[in-house]
Amino acid sequence: MSSFNFEVITLFPKAFELINNLGVLTRALDKNLIDVSLHDLRSYGEGSYRQVDDKLMEVERVCS
Repeated sequence: MSSFNFEVITLFPKAFELINNLGVLTRALDKNLIDVSLHDLRSYGEGSYRQVDDKLMEVERVCS
């Protein structure tokens, strides 16, 4: 059975880790129906504070 892949870009990856451990999402993850990959936007930030504010970001859609 194929699964849905979700790529989540967020400033708060820990919050999504908590959400992934609740109810329906947990069952879907356990049955390999969905796959959720978290990407911390701040890891791409600039400066010592990894600032990500006040920038226009261009996102390219990637299809497989």
